[in-house]
Amino acid sequence: MLEVNNLQTSYGQSQVLFGIDLKINQGEVVTLIGRNGMGKTTTINSIMGLVKTKSGEIIFDGRLYPQIATIQNFQDRNWPCA
Repeated sequence: MLEVNNLQTSYGQSQVLFGIDLKINQGEVVTLIGRNGMGKTTTINSIMGLVKTKSGEIIFDGRLYPQIATIQNFQDRNWPCA
C-alpha cells in the first residue's frame, strides 16, 4: 500500500503542491488527471524521491520514507510499474 499525507513541494520560492493526500491499496489502478501544469508529474516525482518535498509523509508497505530526495531512496523503493 502507498499512503501520502499532506505532501507539499516547492521549486525555489514557488510552492507547487499544497497538502496532497492519497491512499492506494495493493492491486488498485490509479490515474492522475488534470490540465498542463497542474502538478501531476511533480506529484509522482515527489513520491518517488526525485524532487525534494517541503513537508508531508510518504509511506510504502508500512515503511516511512525520509523527506530527502536521493537516487538511493528512489532505487530502494522498488516501485512496481505497469
